[in-house]
Amino acid sequence: MNHNTQNPNAKNKKSKRVPENKNLKRYREPLFKGFPVMVSKGDLIEPYLDSTHDVVMSALEDHPRTMAIRFDLRFPSWYCTLDGTYPNHFISDFVQSLKAIIANDRAHAARKYTQVHETSVRYVWAREWDKGEVRPHYHVAVLVNRDAYHTLGRTNSLHDTMRSRIEAAWANSLGLHPFEVKGLVHFCNGGVFGLMQDQLQGVDEFFFALSYLCKEATKRFDLREHSFGHSQC
Repeated sequence: MNHNTQNPNAKNKKSKRVPENKNLKRYREPLFKGFPVMVSKGDLIEPYLDSTHDVVMSALEDHPRTMAIRFDLRFPSWYCTLDGTYPNHFISDFVQSLKAIIANDRAHAARKYTQVHETSVRYVWAREWDKGEVRPHYHVAVLVNRDAYHTLGRTNSLHDTMRSRIEAAWANSLGLHPFEVKGLVHFCNGGVFGLMQDQLQGVDEFFFALSYLCKEATKRFDLREHSFGHSQC
């Protein structure tokens, strides 16, 4: 018997590693650490799932009542950089701007009220490309203390809301006025998940939705820019 005979299906078997980055292992199971994940979109990236799990668990440890917000960030169709690239400093600047806006809001509340709930700001983001798209877009989740913030707020509200803060932070990162990014911040399916440390159902639903950020599809691993980022736990 020739033991060197290869399985005819071996060439068609998909690698367990991402070809462009062998450090990234694919994940194909419907559960990850007990949480359901979105395998219908194809292979997920295991290190991304690990980091996402750590961020969610750390947020709930800090704030047993957590508000999680899911949204997408896009560039204006007319927006161009000098060298034609769209580096990740845009998403980094967005995160830093949002943190500063929230910190300023908490400081303002502390001057106005005797008791104020503080909050950490945790996040996960994924950089992806639609077919034929010349600019990337970002899928983002932000997690804050639900005792400090519990709604997005109404569209076009005259008051500061979490919705307007997120839009302002994206505008700041692009060097634009907030009215110039209207329609470029999309809040997914209402955008808000209420998470509670002692109620896993809501956490299950959010982790399933968040696993979409961990999919391999529509990411570009051939570029120098990272396709995924998260807050330090």
